[in-house]
Amino acid sequence: MTTFEDVWRKLCQGKEYREHFARAFLKRSVPFQIKTLRKKHCGSQAILAERSGVTQGVVSRAEDQDYGNLTLNTIGRIAGGLDVAFIGRFVPFSDLVNFSLTMSEKEFKEVMTFEEEHAALTAAEQRLLNMVEDQGSAFSRRIGPQRAEISEERERAVANLLNPGITPSHGNNLVTMPRTLAAAMGGGRSYGAVSNNPI
Repeated sequence: MTTFEDVWRKLCQGKEYREHFARAFLKRSVPFQIKTLRKKHCGSQAILAERSGVTQGVVSRAEDQDYGNLTLNTIGRIAGGLDVAFIGRFVPFSDLVNFSLTMSEKEFKEVMTFEEEHAALTAAEQRLLNMVEDQGSAFSRRIGPQRAEISEERERAVANLLNPGITPSHGNNLVTMPRTLAAAMGGGRSYGAVSNNPI
């Protein structure tokens, strides 16, 4: 089994070897990905060609690891036909070695189309909302009898912060706020009172 150290020792042979290794892997890896994704999302080359707006011959050459003349335009059109994104980026050789050692069909079969990904994200968001609602309902049932007591405690705490020593009026449910504090909180505007309705 080839290890990271095995490949790294070969790369240490010189810049010419590293360049050859990187170009050979690029030439092999992109066709490998296209073929793997085409099998999963399209089935035949003809279907992918139609979705990409190219001929079947173009798809066939794109999947040929010996072809080596793929253009970015062709890769972009095939990515569009697959409804996935292709990103090309420059990386250090350690990333290249790790990628070359771990590349497999299983990895790329897990790449979802936009529609698949959108559906998965929407479902996950709905599950999260349902979870929050369920937890909120359970919490409400647990604290229901204590809500009035908690609201009164909150009212007193807010009153003490704003007006030390003054008890809030439950008649109008308002707490008088010092004008200097009101001005500071309101960016210079002065407010006579602040509502203390419990949340």
